[in-house]
Amino acid sequence: MIFDPRPWIEVGDAPADRVVARVIADQAIAAVDPLLLRMIHTADVVPEGLPSYLQDFLVEELHLPLPEEVDDVQRAERFYGEHGLAITMLLGFASLPWTYTLRDGAAILVRTGQLTRHAERRVLETCQFVVDAFAPGGMEAGGAGLRDAQKVRLMHATIRSYTLQGGQWDVASRGVPVCQADLLATLCSFTHVVLDGLARMGVNVQPDDAQAWVTAWRVLGRNLGLDPRLMPRTPAEAQSHAEAVHALRAGPSPEGAQLATALSSFLESLGPELLTEHIVPTQIRFFLGDVLGDWLNLPAANASIHVIHAINRVDALLHRVEDVVPLAGSIGSGVGHALVTSLLAAERGGTRPPFSLPPSLQRAWKEERELRKRLK
Repeated sequence: MIFDPRPWIEVGDAPADRVVARVIADQAIAAVDPLLLRMIHTADVVPEGLPSYLQDFLVEELHLPLPEEVDDVQRAERFYGEHGLAITMLLGFASLPWTYTLRDGAAILVRTGQLTRHAERRVLETCQFVVDAFAPGGMEAGGAGLRDAQKVRLMHATIRSYTLQGGQWDVASRGVPVCQADLLATLCSFTHVVLDGLARMGVNVQPDDAQAWVTAWRVLGRNLGLDPRLMPRTPAEAQSHAEAVHALRAGPSPEGAQLATALSSFLESLGPELLTEHIVPTQIRFFLGDVLGDWLNLPAANASIHVIHAINRVDALLHRVEDVVPLAGSIGSGVGHALVTSLLAAERGGTRPPFSLPPSLQRAWKEERELRKRLK
C-alpha cells in the first residue's frame, strides 16, 4: 500500500495541545518554562512546582521502549557510539537543510526566529537531543533523551497554539501548523536522511543496525507526539514515507533559503577543518542533490565537489576494512569532530546549559580522533 500523508496535514497533537492551552489560559508560561528546562538537565523526571495537570501529562505521555524494542534501542546506542561523529556532521549538512525545503515548516521557523536569529543555538540543541537520546540509558525511565523529546513536544504545541492565535495562518490551504505530517518529515530527517547520508559517505550500514536506528526513532517519535500509525517501521518505509511527505510538503521558498543561509553561515564559522565557505554549500548539495540545493538558493557546487567525491571514495575503502582501521580518516568523522568541538565551546545564552557529552561518548570519540591523527 502506498503511504498517503495528506490526511495527517489536518492533525495536530491533541494531548499536548490541551495541556499547553491550559498553561496559556493560566498565564503560567513564565513559571513553567524554567521548570521544564530543569526537567531536561537533571535527574528529575517531573520536577516539583509544575501544575498538576502538566505533571500528569509528563507521566502519562512518557513512552518507554516496548519489550520487543529494547534490543534494537541498545543496538542503536552502539551504532551511534561508532558513527556518532559522522551522524553529527549529517545533522548539519543533510538533516536540517532537508527540513528547510518543507515550505510550511520553514515559514514557521522564520516567524518564530528559531534559526534565523539563533542558528548556533538551535543546531546545538538538535545535536544535544540526539546525543542525549542515544547515549547509554537515554531512552530508559528518567533518560535525558525522553525528557528532551517531551520538552520538544510541548514546544511544538506552544508554537502551534500561538501560530493559530495570530490569525495569519491559512489552515484550509496549509493545514495545521506543526501537523503530524510535518512531525513525520522531521522524524524522516533523522532516519532516512541520516542513513542515506551515511551510504553516500561510503559507510556500509548493516541491515540490523539500520533497523535498530529506525526502531529507536519510533520510541522517540511516540514521545515527540507522533501517532504510532504514522511512523515507519523499517528503513524501507522510512524512505518511502520521506519521499511521500517531501513530495507533498516541500518546494522552494524564501523562508527555506533564509534558513539555509543562516545555517551555512554558522557552519562556515566553525573553523579551517571545514574549509569554510569553499565546501559548506557544496557539501550540502552533495547530500541533498542540486534540485534541493537550488530550492535553498545555495551557491552552485564549486571545484571542491571533486575533493568530496574523492574523499568519499577513500572513505568507502576504509569502511570496508573498518575492523582493522575503524572509521580512520573519514571526512564525516573529521567534520563531525570539528562540529562537536565547536559546540562544546559554545554558549546557548540565557538559562540554557552548554552542550555536553556523556563520558562514554567522550572516550569513544576521543579514541577515534587520536587514531585518525596517528594515521594521517
